[in-house]
Amino acid sequence: MLKKIFPLTFFLFIIGLSSSLAAKVETIIQGDVKGFENKELKIGVYLDYITQTKEWIASGKIENGKFRIAISLDETRQLILKIEDKESSFFAKPGELYNLSIDFDAKANEGRIHDKFLNIQFPFPKPGDLNLEIKKFNTAYQKFFEENYRLFIINAAGKKIENFIEEWEPKIKDEESYSSEYIRYVLANLEDLKKIPKQKLFDKYLKNKPILYNQKEYFNFFTQLYASDFEQVVITKKGTELLIALMMDESLVKSKKLVKEIKGMENSQLAELYLINGLFEVYHKKVVNQKSSMKILEEIAKKGESEGNRIIAKNTISQLKKYAAMAVAPDFNLTNTEGKKVKLSDYKGSYVYLSFWSNASVPSLRELKVLQKFHEEYGKKIKFISINLDDDSNYSKNVKADNNYNWPFLHIGDDFELKEQYNIKTIPSYFLIDKNGKFLQTTGTSPFEIDRKLFELNKE
Repeated sequence: MLKKIFPLTFFLFIIGLSSSLAAKVETIIQGDVKGFENKELKIGVYLDYITQTKEWIASGKIENGKFRIAISLDETRQLILKIEDKESSFFAKPGELYNLSIDFDAKANEGRIHDKFLNIQFPFPKPGDLNLEIKKFNTAYQKFFEENYRLFIINAAGKKIENFIEEWEPKIKDEESYSSEYIRYVLANLEDLKKIPKQKLFDKYLKNKPILYNQKEYFNFFTQLYASDFEQVVITKKGTELLIALMMDESLVKSKKLVKEIKGMENSQLAELYLINGLFEVYHKKVVNQKSSMKILEEIAKKGESEGNRIIAKNTISQLKKYAAMAVAPDFNLTNTEGKKVKLSDYKGSYVYLSFWSNASVPSLRELKVLQKFHEEYGKKIKFISINLDDDSNYSKNVKADNNYNWPFLHIGDDFELKEQYNIKTIPSYFLIDKNGKFLQTTGTSPFEIDRKLFELNKE
């Protein structure tokens, strides 16, 4: 009997392997680049749109102003292009050839620190190209937003939103197409701005619909719809049961069941996604015990309802652990205002209060004044380091000299990955690091919030 089964099993395995391999198709990205000769161009994807975790999947050198990179895709994806600390993105289908023209507009990026964007053009577009369809919609959306900006500010744009949605909804023809899904969920976000009841929006855009793991606008809508929702739910009478299931029972099965009841979600996969997003959102607020949160997330990462949920849970765990207390702070080797190299590891054995700032950021300049007072008071026990993120290193020198700041001022230079390693999303950003080079605090560490903690460390 085994002899008969084996050949069939083996045959089915080979068929499955072949179809799996055939699913990935080579996609070519090539084109012209201005101003970045001999630099590396990287291509990446978002592994998920909740944690925004990126993975760089290919790279190539820009030579004679040109590049050509081949990648494998099994479905339409948003691709990230990166040169130095500048990024942009476009949409690519499996098996297609994309000719791009890339440059960097310094004037358009003036004052930008952590979100410098590359300009991408498509000189030889195909009729009906996905990027052209999305660009056409985005242009109309941007015009609509700019024309009604004042109404949005005072929450009086309801009728204008209705008109815009009525104009574009009929143009969503193909339920399966990437561009239609993109437009649909941008419109969904607009509807959310009208303060339509969450349940009504859920019924229209999420109920009985697949989770679009590779559609950024789907997750923009999902996270906006449920922003702070989890935190509000757990303080309700029914939410107390959910809190107990998470913290006392540490039961994923029970937690999902309660989410489905509370939020009216029939889909277990969607209820699970709601849990991941909620636990991620409140982790540092300690609404749920962090140990219990991590156990639930780890269970989803292993046994989640879908591969997409398992990936998001894994990325969530990784990000929470990376920037949690007692995680190792990334080392660096940067130049100070005197031209000497300085490493974070040089300060092992001391507490370090690390700040990232920019001359273009008014809060940065204001809070440097506060740091000066803290340095005068706590500088003997706690080391202060300020890293400037501007392109021009002279900003760091001038600001330090003009204000007589006497702690180390470093310049980020060409260490383009450091901002990502420290997950810099806002300027200024602050980190408190212990004597072993581990994060003591990564949230709530601005000068206006940290005084008490610095006082305690200074007494040791």
